[in-house]
Amino acid sequence: MSFDYQQAQPQASDPMQDELWKRKRAAKKASRRGREQKGQPLAITSLMDAMVIILIFLLKSYASDPVNIQQSDVLELPTSVATEALERAVVIAITSDAILVDDVKVVGLRNGAVDPSNKRDGANGFFIEPLYQSLQNAMQKAKAMQQRNSQAVTSLGLAMILGDRRVSYRLLSEVLYTAGQAEFSRFKFAVVKVGKGS
Repeated sequence: MSFDYQQAQPQASDPMQDELWKRKRAAKKASRRGREQKGQPLAITSLMDAMVIILIFLLKSYASDPVNIQQSDVLELPTSVATEALERAVVIAITSDAILVDDVKVVGLRNGAVDPSNKRDGANGFFIEPLYQSLQNAMQKAKAMQQRNSQAVTSLGLAMILGDRRVSYRLLSEVLYTAGQAEFSRFKFAVVKVGKGS
């Protein structure tokens, strides 16, 4: 038996053939791992799951608090140790420079008082016309909603007063009188809860 030494020696490799072998090996490895050779597309399923969880959390926390109160330089609530929970109601905010109904400015204030031109009976009157119109609209919407779904509106005629602690008694009386004329018969005052020891 003869052995040909020249045939046993490795022949010079072809660069094109080497490249094909490399590609074939890479494709085999990728198929073993269940991936495509050029990479795996981004899976957005887990991102969507995370976004849905965050959205549900935000909706739940927003729905659990019927009144979202933001204090500022023009609205500082008085403090209290009351523990009663807030109910969903029409929110009347009395700041140092305006009166707002459900976060919409209704009438401006000058030096902590309503301009006499915005009152039905002038400077000595208690009836604030722009406030009445806004509260009347809010009451009509609440009544229409209650007719469609009686369980949706459980606090008809309830107004939540957010009053800056520097608001005068006279202005507060005018707001309460005007709200009463717009068929609001129950009032709750929002305060900042503080600990009993402070």
